[in-house]
Amino acid sequence: MSGYSRSTTLRGHLRARLLRLAGAVSVGIFADGTYGAGWNSVGATTYLGKAGQGVTGLLHGDVTQFFTQLGGATLICVYAFALTFVVFKS
Repeated sequence: MSGYSRSTTLRGHLRARLLRLAGAVSVGIFADGTYGAGWNSVGATTYLGKAGQGVTGLLHGDVTQFFTQLGGATLICVYAFALTFVVFKS
């Protein structure tokens, strides 16, 4: 054993997971439209009134990307919990 208690390692794991989820959601907050033009039919012709505009986030006037990222992060949490529950239930 390396001298760490269970609560210390558990807090470290939880902190790392929360930071990963924050990173996934931050795309929906800070995306500025530089990237993503043409992906999934976003900005191929016009997006938010601009031709060639990429994906934009909450700070740049588009709430859709934020809610998409938030939904994806939530789905990851639900999937991980459900799969872990099924594996360790028996």
